[in-house]
Amino acid sequence: MFNDKYIGIGITLARERLFSKLNYSSIAFRFLPTRFTLTEAQKIYEVIIGKTLEKRNFRKQLLARGILKVTGELSSGGAHRPAQLYALKPAETLHYW
Repeated sequence: MFNDKYIGIGITLARERLFSKLNYSSIAFRFLPTRFTLTEAQKIYEVIIGKTLEKRNFRKQLLARGILKVTGELSSGGAHRPAQLYALKPAETLHYW
């Protein structure tokens, strides 16, 4: 039988591990479809970090990492103007230090 205390500890440790990998890996993008908007990416980061991020700074920092490529496609089905879709660059082109 599982003990709720240990399940909670396991979830906390997993979230902390995800948080620590955000700056040096592409792990957050494993929770997104192949093509995604920056808003979708921001929501994933916010869930992992546990707080709301400022939209402009998030986008600036994420794009500066050089791990995304513009697909040339736009999102569809929204009430607002279609958003640019991005994709993660192929693994062999990513360099982490």
